[in-house]
Amino acid sequence: MNRAGPAEALEPVREAILRRARAEADAVRRDADRAAVALLGDARAEAERVLLEARTNGTADADILTAVERTRTRRTARAVLLRAQREIYDELRGRVVAALCTALEGPRGRAALRATITRTLGPQATITPAPGGGLTGTRGNLEIDCSIQRLAEHALATTKELGRVWT
Repeated sequence: MNRAGPAEALEPVREAILRRARAEADAVRRDADRAAVALLGDARAEAERVLLEARTNGTADADILTAVERTRTRRTARAVLLRAQREIYDELRGRVVAALCTALEGPRGRAALRATITRTLGPQATITPAPGGGLTGTRGNLEIDCSIQRLAEHALATTKELGRVWT
């Protein structure tokens, strides 16, 4: 009779337990692999979503910054243009004042201003020299300013051609 020892007698049980443990380990490994693949897929999808959102936000931010920069550039250009126009206007105004001073410095010029004031306010008008040249006239609450400065301002304000200089 073949007598097997206790270890040998349990060998089939041990092999059955090992097979079962290996099968369960394989199943757990397969489940873990599937879970890892699914988790990796979810992570990739989330990364794509975050990247798309970042691109969208970046584009929106860039659009805003571009608009701000355009506005700043337009304002700067407008300020440069206005300064240039102011310089041209001041130069022109200086030339008009000089021309008026030359035209009105003699007795004829003063007589023409006196006649304008008298025609406008009447013969009772008080006529006085204006600071900087020209004359002013008053009668009661009425006043007419024919100073060189005021005449120059009026000439520039009523000159239609001046508008074409700015366009």
